[in-house]
Amino acid sequence: MPTILNKGSYAFAEGKIKNGTVVRDQRDDWSEHQPSAGQLLATEVRAGRMKYRDIEDAAIRLRDMVDEQGR
Repeated sequence: MPTILNKGSYAFAEGKIKNGTVVRDQRDDWSEHQPSAGQLLATEVRAGRMKYRDIEDAAIRLRDMVDEQGR
């Protein structure tokens, strides 16, 4: 079975970003209760290595959303 993007999980993550429950990964500010941009970057890198393009693209879009909110 091929590895594909879980659209429900993507929508969940997107909602978390939009409602402000995701925080930018800052040194010494990590909280195990909120996903961080650092976790999205790790996903992006792993997906790229495995050539899971849809997952890599989704991680990039989510990371960009987090970056936009931080501005």
